[in-house]
Amino acid sequence: MAVNIVVYGVRPDVDVLPIAYLMVQVLAPYALAVVALFGALHPGRFGLGADRRVQVGLTLAGPVVFVLLAFVGSEIYQEALRDGALAGSLPCLETTLIWAVVPLGLAALTLRRAFASGAKWRAALVGGSCGLLAGGTINLHCPNADVLHVMVGHELPMVVTTVVGAVVMARWTRA
Repeated sequence: MAVNIVVYGVRPDVDVLPIAYLMVQVLAPYALAVVALFGALHPGRFGLGADRRVQVGLTLAGPVVFVLLAFVGSEIYQEALRDGALAGSLPCLETTLIWAVVPLGLAALTLRRAFASGAKWRAALVGGSCGLLAGGTINLHCPNADVLHVMVGHELPMVVTTVVGAVVMARWTRA
């Protein structure tokens, strides 16, 4: 993702972005990704992972919090470009999916047979973490702060990678 940001560049208004906007749109998704990954990889009390309720809660919290961050970010930086056309969301959707799928594939290879229990929820958390990282990174590249655009172009890939993690990656990671 960092290489892609170097190649494609950051958004043109990055030098005037309020710090609060960067914290909400970039740092918060990164922090959520770390929390999700920690929830997935934590060995738990008996080495079988974190409590199932924690895993489910973290998995469901990711998309909900990302939606809230889209609304908050839109309010913090009202001067941002706002284009709610769905067609404008497609390039971000594709880019974010690509940026999330590569780490998800690498995680699947790395975590092969790693989860003795709760593989579905743990793999969903890994997928969500990859999607959150990609979503935070696309917020550094895309200047569009329209809530619909952010939800479709930047957040939907996180939901997709969460589902792919739960359905596909869980088969690889189950011990």
